[in-house]
Amino acid sequence: CKNPNLLASDVIVLCETRLTTRDTSEHFQIDGFHHVIRVDQVSTVSCRPSHGLAMYIRGNVQILDSGHSLSTDKFEIMLVCVKKVGCSVPTQIVGVYVSPQATWSIVAQALSRFFTEHDIVSTKTIVLGDFNMKSIFPEPNYNNRIQMFMNTMYNLQQFVNEPTVNTGSVLDLCFAHSLAGISTLWNHWSDHRILCASFNDTEQT
Repeated sequence: CKNPNLLASDVIVLCETRLTTRDTSEHFQIDGFHHVIRVDQVSTVSCRPSHGLAMYIRGNVQILDSGHSLSTDKFEIMLVCVKKVGCSVPTQIVGVYVSPQATWSIVAQALSRFFTEHDIVSTKTIVLGDFNMKSIFPEPNYNNRIQMFMNTMYNLQQFVNEPTVNTGSVLDLCFAHSLAGISTLWNHWSDHRILCASFNDTEQT
C-alpha cells in the first residue's frame, strides 16, 4: 500500500476484498499496522467471491476486541473495538457491506440482530461501508430508509453528503454519534471514492 491517505489513517476499512480462507494474511500486511482482521466469504467455485471485509488498525492503536462478525451472501458486518493513546474512551469501528441483491428486510434484520449483541447506543461507535441502498430503493431519496432506521433505533447520524462513486451516487455511508469531519477522495483503483472520517483531536480514531 502506497496511498498516503490510507497510510495516514489510524483505521482502514475495506469492502469487497474478494479474499478467501485460502489466502494467507501475511501477503496483505501493511507496514505500521497490526495483523489484518478479515471476514472472508466462503466460495465453492473456482472464481473468487464478490465480497469480503478487512480492517487494518495502526500499530500504536490498541485493539480491545475483534471477534465479532456476521457474513452471508447478501450482507456482511464486522466490529472491532479500539482505543488510541490519549483517548479516554474506546471506539467501536463497524464495517458493513450490503449486496445489490439484498432486500431491505435482510438488511434491517441483520443490523438489528448484530447491534442487539453490542452496545451501539451508549458506546462511541462509527458505522461505515458500502450500503448500496440505491439498488434496494430505486428512487431519488434511496438513502432515507437506512438513515431513519439508524437514527431512530440507534441515535446514529449519517454524515456523507457528496457522491461516493464516479457515477454520482451516494452508495457508501458513514454513521456516528458525532464526527469532526468527513470527506471523499478519488482513487485510481476503484470507482468508489475513499471515505475519510475523523473525530475531534481528543477522541480521534
